[in-house]
Amino acid sequence: NDGACAPIIVAVPSRDWETVFDATPPHRQSDLVWIGNGLLSQSRQRTATIVIPHFGVLEVGADPITSPESPPTYVFGKHATAMAAVLTKRGVLTVSGVKSWTDICQLAARKLLWASCLWLLCHDTNGADDSPLTVKEVHERKQEELDRLVKELLPAFRAMTATSGTDSGVSATTLECEDEILAYMKAYSLSMPEAICSKDLAMVELHDRNGVWFAGDQLFHRELLERVAGCEAVA
Repeated sequence: NDGACAPIIVAVPSRDWETVFDATPPHRQSDLVWIGNGLLSQSRQRTATIVIPHFGVLEVGADPITSPESPPTYVFGKHATAMAAVLTKRGVLTVSGVKSWTDICQLAARKLLWASCLWLLCHDTNGADDSPLTVKEVHERKQEELDRLVKELLPAFRAMTATSGTDSGVSATTLECEDEILAYMKAYSLSMPEAICSKDLAMVELHDRNGVWFAGDQLFHRELLERVAGCEAVA
């Protein structure tokens, strides 16, 4: 590719997205490729490329961890075709193109909901050595807690994805139905069963992750945040 229009891959905490955008020359902002957990900005990311990853990378330089049962990794925007080729070459099994901005925003919100719930339950441990749980162990040992947390966050999630009408193969029902969301979460988790959500990254992204959904009447969400992140997290 001509370096003047080549994709610029951005894989940083969502807290830093605005900084990266502002530091990018205006004529190159449409070449940014955003990969990560976060809600999308119409003003900053609408003309760029979005990747909603459904794979895990357990250490720097390692190949992606995924399985045929994983939800697709979704790509949208200017460099979607190029990114799909890169991801497929690196071993991501299913990559699906998305044409609608509304769709990719809804899919990003659903992925963020997974990230918001699973890190808390991975690190809400009472074991002798306080070892965090893998995502598979969360579903095996804490499914009731996950069900409770998802139920509590669903009103905020539904408000975020209120504009329906999808053409990505993910229906509005799938995006809003509690059972379907829980099935999605489990499928993603079991596609990389040994993964442990990073507490360090979650703490950096806390405002743009759990803070997106948080409301005063979410008693269980508050309890988990205070226990795992500290009381100052909900101050």
